[in-house]
Order: sequence, then C-alpha cells, then structure tokens
Amino acid sequence: MAAVIELHTGDRIPSAPRRPELRLLEGGRPSETSRPVVSSRTYLIRRIAAVTVAALVVLVVAQILGGVGRIVASELDAAPTASAQVHVVRAGETAWAIAGRYAPEMDRRQAVDQLLALNGQEMIRSGQTLRLPASFG
Repeated sequence: MAAVIELHTGDRIPSAPRRPELRLLEGGRPSETSRPVVSSRTYLIRRIAAVTVAALVVLVVAQILGGVGRIVASELDAAPTASAQVHVVRAGETAWAIAGRYAPEMDRRQAVDQLLALNGQEMIRSGQTLRLPASFG
C-alpha cells in the first residue's frame, strides 16, 4: 500500500499576527540596579528600634553581671574568717557526728540545728568547709 502526498509549494501558511513592540513607560517600576528610596520616617523608626535593642542588650548583660557579682559577694561573705573555728567535712562524716565532736555537752539536736543554720544549708557534703558556732567552744 502506498500513501499519496500532495505538496503545495506555492501556498503560504498564514502567519500569526505580529506582537506589538514594547515601549518603556515613564514612572514604572524601578530597575533592580537602582536603590530604593528610604523615607526619613522609616529611617527614624529603624534608628529607634536599633537603640531600643541595644539598650535591652545592655540591661540583660548588666543583670547577668550583677547576679554573678552578688553570688561572688555572698561567697566572700560566707568565707570563714581567720579567727572563726572551721571544720572540713570528710567522707562519711555526718552533721550529727560533727556536732557531737565539737559540742559534747550540748543537746545534739540543737547543736546540729545551729551548725546547719550558721552555714545556711540543710545538708553537708564531703570536702565542704563548715563554720562552727561560737557556742561549740
């Protein structure tokens, strides 16, 4: 079987209508290379925001440093003086045993309460330096 092909060489294919030429309009969108214009109000708002953020950062840093200073000061206040009697807790020692050693004549419950109250703690740890009350004599 054979296919018949007719070629019309003289006929033209109709062309699509031409697109209109592009024209540049005045006042259109700025090109990407030009910088945007920032109004003075926007500049002022940005400036106020930057100053506010900087002030907040300074306040937070001051609070942190003040807290560290208070912790260091409380540690210095809690440090025993040279004339005060102190005891370094050894492994396995209890507040009950320490109170019995330094205040054998006192009621041991009262001695333990005084010892822990003076050092501002409810429990002791090995290696901790304890200030001993003056009543422990």
